[in-house]
Parts: sequence; C-alpha cells; structure tokens
Amino acid sequence: MKKIAAAVKQFRFGLKWLLTRHPLLTLAVMLASAAVFGLLSYNLFSMIRLNAALVADYGFQALYDGALEELVKLFFYGLSSLLFYLVFKACEKVLVEWVLK
Repeated sequence: MKKIAAAVKQFRFGLKWLLTRHPLLTLAVMLASAAVFGLLSYNLFSMIRLNAALVADYGFQALYDGALEELVKLFFYGLSSLLFYLVFKACEKVLVEWVLK
C-alpha cells in the first residue's frame, strides 16, 4: 500500500511540474490527453452492453469462452480513460489560472 501511495505522490508531483512549465506545453499535454481519452472511450459503452448481453444470453459458457476476460479489459479501458480525462481537466485548470493572472 505504501508503494502505491508513493507512486501516486510521484505522479502528482511530475504532473504538476510538467503542467506548470510553460502554457504551450500544458496545451500540448491537454490536446494529447483529450485525444487518448476520446480513443479509449470511443464505443466503450456499446462494447460493455454487448458483452453483458452475450453473458445474459449464454451464461457461464460465454464467461468461460472469454467474456469475463473482455469485461475486465473493458473495465481497465474505462479506468485509463478516466485517468486521461482527469489529466485533461488538470490542464484546463492550469491554463485558466494562467489566463486569469
């Protein structure tokens, strides 16, 4: 648990350092995180819905054939998409504070 807390602290420090260097760098990080967020979340909900429908129709056989593995992958795609959205929002906050100074 201490390793995870240390990794989160290091990530936050690195992100803060990166975003406060220069506004153009912050804008570039913002654009990249928005693009990755869009790519990861594209069609995510329909894939989860279709996976759930497959499990509902075929039950344990679908889970045995790989639906559970795909559901776990989709869950982690959602989590990583959320991470990139949070980076986007952090960039937005830094840029707004820079403009209002």
